[in-house]
Amino acid sequence: MKGNRYLVGILVALLLSVTFSVAACAQEAIPEQPIAPEEAPAGEQPIAPEEQPMMPEEPPAPERFPMDEAIKAALTVFPEAQAVSAKFSDPLFGDAVYLIELSNGMEVKVDAQTGEVLGSTELSEPSPAVTLLPQTTVPLEEAVRVALSTKQDRAAVEAKLVEEESNIVYVIKLDNGEEIRVDAALTEEAPAEEPTTEVEEQSEEAPAEETPVEEPVF
Repeated sequence: MKGNRYLVGILVALLLSVTFSVAACAQEAIPEQPIAPEEAPAGEQPIAPEEQPMMPEEPPAPERFPMDEAIKAALTVFPEAQAVSAKFSDPLFGDAVYLIELSNGMEVKVDAQTGEVLGSTELSEPSPAVTLLPQTTVPLEEAVRVALSTKQDRAAVEAKLVEEESNIVYVIKLDNGEEIRVDAALTEEAPAEEPTTEVEEQSEEAPAEETPVEEPVF
């Protein structure tokens, strides 16, 4: 009886060993399936990976009243004067303004947002650049306009008349730190006139009248 139980135990042990061996082989034979990404519920957009925004090289110029127009507004108060310099002033408290210095020793304050003239004050020490004005043929507002036409995405923050190496120039500083120089004695060349050719009128001469020849009388 004990021998039969011993034999049964051996058979059970062999059966379990074979079962575990078959299961292990079957698991190795089945390749692992890749885990599929979770699908977004219906009606919802899948979340895209975060993209780094492209940073511009230079920030765009702020919206403000053009400096050349501010100079023109200042000259409406003193039409007999000329502009010597202009500067953009952005105080910590208060509105941003343009400070326009004129040849008559006055400084005109113009609102940098609306172009409205806010007032004027007399300077205690006028700029020495006033003595250079007789040598100029281009006004300051025109020089600023020319400079901004080459950099339409920028704004002017300072413009002044200076003498550099015996040359009278306007130095216009932009909001990105760039400086543009404009010749203050620049003259516009007149267009060449087309040569005119004189057309000689040929008058047709009337043919000479033939005089009748008188026959001699015998």
